[in-house]
Amino acid sequence: MKKPPRAILNWPAICFTRISMLTTLSKDLRYGVRLLWNSPGFTAVAVLTMAIGIAANTTVFTWVDTVLFQPRGGIADAQSLVALECVDPDHEGFNISYPDYLDFRKNLKLSTPAASLFPQAFRVGEGETGELVWGELVTDNYLGVLGVKPLRGRLFSTDELSDKLKPAPVAVISERVWRSRFLGDPDVIGSTIRVNRRTLTIVGVTPAAFNGFMRGLVFDMWVPLGMGSELNIVRESMLSNRKTRPFNAVARLKPGVPIEKAREEIATLARQLASAYPDTNKDFGATLLSEWEAHTNLQAWLKAPLTILLAMCFMVLLIACVDVANL
Repeated sequence: MKKPPRAILNWPAICFTRISMLTTLSKDLRYGVRLLWNSPGFTAVAVLTMAIGIAANTTVFTWVDTVLFQPRGGIADAQSLVALECVDPDHEGFNISYPDYLDFRKNLKLSTPAASLFPQAFRVGEGETGELVWGELVTDNYLGVLGVKPLRGRLFSTDELSDKLKPAPVAVISERVWRSRFLGDPDVIGSTIRVNRRTLTIVGVTPAAFNGFMRGLVFDMWVPLGMGSELNIVRESMLSNRKTRPFNAVARLKPGVPIEKAREEIATLARQLASAYPDTNKDFGATLLSEWEAHTNLQAWLKAPLTILLAMCFMVLLIACVDVANL
């Protein structure tokens, strides 16, 4: 059986067609340039209109990409980090109490939890040199659970446990504060810094890439949680009251442990706490959620408004294109 003959391509015709298309495109471009050159007012309005639309979209998309999608610097193996949340009878997630955190930390085997108080504005320095610096009151293992490696010095030690009522007056600062307030002094470790009219000793400096765990925010200082009352930020009762749930919690899954298995463990422990403390924990559970599922993460709050903002910017660009077309 004979094979059908191959189609014979007319290469000269194909080349001629493509050359004709390029020639036409070149003529159109030259015509457009002459038109714009001869109409400076029209050109200025068109360029300005398109620039506004493109600039708005570029700015918003860059910010959304940074807040929602870019990996966070200075955090090791972020995929194994999960949010630890309390769950009410309506399955709504929210922050946890400090006593509950201590029980989770003591009894969980498949994950390692850590906690921080919601972002705080510390008053650093005094007089004309004073400034507000965003930071966190954290448990002693917080930076360690995140996998942060100090640029200088160390993180909090076991002698500075943040669950003590009177922990050591120490602080870990960011690379930005180290350079701005201490001019990058290599001997900064052991120096003191005034925070909320209290003197703290600097024990470590975090890497430049590390901004904290919460997306969209930049933190520059970390202080032991037990120092909260000394700094006039929290009452000591917040560390003993199970009804007070202001603490963000994060946990790192142990190697090879799936999140479903860790969820079962923490749900079982939450039921035990509800039985042991019915006045405060009855009908309350606990769960582990990925970053995108978490209710207490700033990223979760920003998803809806940022989506709307992106849609509005796209509409601005579309309107700009229509306006230019109708000039």
